[in-house]
Amino acid sequence: GDGDGDGGSRTRQVEIGMTLETSGKFVVSVFDERDPEHREKRRRYRKEKALLLEDKDGTVLEDEVEDYYEEEEERSACSGTEIGLVVFCVILFAVYVAARVAFNDVEF
Repeated sequence: GDGDGDGGSRTRQVEIGMTLETSGKFVVSVFDERDPEHREKRRRYRKEKALLLEDKDGTVLEDEVEDYYEEEEERSACSGTEIGLVVFCVILFAVYVAARVAFNDVEF
């Protein structure tokens, strides 16, 4: 493992949030407590929210955390879609090449 005292396990525990907006958009958000980048983004988000909501005496409501997850996942969802499209294009190109080779009856 990475020396976290987890008994050599290669698994991580993450928080997952799911949101269904009224428009029908379904958003899945992931937060990894061990990821320094995730922790920093959460800290910045909470700090910004605290400035906007001073009457909340510094406590973070669950809705605010879900908004953070949604913001993070929307950025990741785009890259996931792009990866899927690239894989689809590669497969489609492979089928095209296979079809050209299989049906090659060009006579000279």
